[in-house]
Amino acid sequence: MIKFNYPDNSTFLDEYYAIFNFSDDEEKKWRQFINSKPIINSYLPKTLKELVICQPWQIVRIFKRFIKTNYSDKELNTISFIKYDNYYDKIIKFYLEHRDQLDISTCCYCNLSYINIYKNELNKELLEILNSPYDEEIISLFARVNENCSPQILKKIKDKQPFTAISDFDNLYKRWKGKKSQKLGKDIVRHQFDIDHFLPKKDCFLLSLSLNNFVPSCQVCNSRIKLANYITKANQNKLQERQFPTSKNYNYEKELEFSLWFKKLPGIEFSEHPEYCSLYLDENQKDSIYMEEAKLFRIEDRYQYHICEVLKYIDNQRFFNKFYSMMMSNNLSEDNYKDLGILQEIISEVDFKNDNNRIMKKLFNDMHNLFNS
Repeated sequence: MIKFNYPDNSTFLDEYYAIFNFSDDEEKKWRQFINSKPIINSYLPKTLKELVICQPWQIVRIFKRFIKTNYSDKELNTISFIKYDNYYDKIIKFYLEHRDQLDISTCCYCNLSYINIYKNELNKELLEILNSPYDEEIISLFARVNENCSPQILKKIKDKQPFTAISDFDNLYKRWKGKKSQKLGKDIVRHQFDIDHFLPKKDCFLLSLSLNNFVPSCQVCNSRIKLANYITKANQNKLQERQFPTSKNYNYEKELEFSLWFKKLPGIEFSEHPEYCSLYLDENQKDSIYMEEAKLFRIEDRYQYHICEVLKYIDNQRFFNKFYSMMMSNNLSEDNYKDLGILQEIISEVDFKNDNNRIMKKLFNDMHNLFNS
């Protein structure tokens, strides 16, 4: 639903590639993999850097060719180091460090959930866990650094609670000597979004690290709804570059449009009778490729739940229309809100929603255009 373009500058892309720190041996294995079947593998990027920063149109080409090529397990094992799980923490940290450039605000698929990324200081995080009343949390802390938390150790910790500093714990459990605490990292990253693989990594693990295959999404869209059947075997050959939210040609916003259907006119205030109204997505372009995406993420059903907000917005548009705004602007002094556009923005907040990437901005844009056309 929402286009998400990564910065297309060499510094940003170089910094992304650098987080993997591929060894010379891994680069060599990648070249050997390509050269083992030079004709068949001619579609693949020549370097690992080209692979992880390739554009959506290149991703489509790689994906289509890869799923049609029969590689043996032995061949694929030679490049098994290209795995998302191996670099998950580094990728999340990269998003944290570049959050201002990326401007991650809402889920790209539904635009219904705010998503963000932030960090906790290590000491604060560790103290929260060490002072936890739940044994499971303390045990899991030990597991993160490959240590066993025996019942005796757990009892010592519980007896010592509350800890006021990490040094108190280091003195109690001398085996750590501060080194294990440092191993957990200087910052513990927390994020309220998933990095979704637009093309599932299980179908083409070669693209599991490719930046433009990553779409920030809410957990509902990524797990509960998307599953792994967006790009099914039935439509893999129909895959287009402009289906990617990361593509400059992604055109969901123009090809689909929200509309309203009233079963019965609700009276003076529409918001008092939401049961009379249904929300629909219409195609502005026949057989739009984005309708399948909308159905997959159950956009109509999920937005219908918020119909009261839409109807309240429509009530404001009806009661505080252009003529009312013009009358108000004529009665205001020059020192106040004389500008008609400012008055309309106060009522509609359309510019605010667009400029700050608010949830449901497409819905409100479509309603604004519907009632101000």
